[in-house]
Amino acid sequence: MGITVLDIEEDFFSSFQTSSSKLSILLGMDSFCYAISDHLNRLSLVRKLRFPAGMAAAIPSIEAAHPLLGFPFYQVHIALATPNQVLVPNRLYRAGQEVRYLSHGVVPSSTTVTQADFLAPENAWLLYDVQDSVDTWINTLFPVATRQHLHTALYTALHSRAKGVEYFLVAHIWEENMVVFLFQEERLVFQNSFACSIADDFLYFLLLVCRQFRLRPERLHLHLSGGVALESAIYTLLHRYFFEISFVDLTHPLDKGRQAQPYPAHFFNDVAILLGSSN
Repeated sequence: MGITVLDIEEDFFSSFQTSSSKLSILLGMDSFCYAISDHLNRLSLVRKLRFPAGMAAAIPSIEAAHPLLGFPFYQVHIALATPNQVLVPNRLYRAGQEVRYLSHGVVPSSTTVTQADFLAPENAWLLYDVQDSVDTWINTLFPVATRQHLHTALYTALHSRAKGVEYFLVAHIWEENMVVFLFQEERLVFQNSFACSIADDFLYFLLLVCRQFRLRPERLHLHLSGGVALESAIYTLLHRYFFEISFVDLTHPLDKGRQAQPYPAHFFNDVAILLGSSN
């Protein structure tokens, strides 16, 4: 069984209304999150779990422990937060060569399948691998679900926010991971994910990105997203180095219920951008 990190269920949630509701699922290497919004675009339920032994080992128990996942839903959107990913310009991309492209960063395992998302504004493909057992589970339980990488979903939501900004730096934090995007005049110039265990790790990788592009953090506006609070050690440390910090809210038009109200809106950005999608 997994370790429950967050469990929110609003009073207005009803399992009898799932056929008019949206289900979003976020799958990490050792984490699993699912959320449901109703036909009124209200966030009805959010559950986040950790599986220290990894998702591949947890798959058989998830469906039994969370029978809601087997209910009929109006739409299902799945985001895969796998660390092995690479961005390939469309002019260099050749279908069927995904494993070769991905091998430039890391050698894919024989127990994974490689997938590709097209980022139209960049005219590029985001390639990533998924464990066989996870891929099979998704195809079996959610055969018509929309699936994409977490980076693709975040990029789609953030791209329009970069308009009119010379440098738009965003760090999305979830569990012990951070996804960093850097836009220069609307063009994506950097995207990657980092494993972080302490506050210093988050600062280190952000400063590394700044150094790579010769940016001075004391003159830079940093946008934070995901599971980081104003009173957290991460925010306190970053605030000492960056000129300005603000939280980016991607939850519109999703409404929060009473149980979710104590949490800041940006805390739900990852599930919100999936629930806000349409097939």
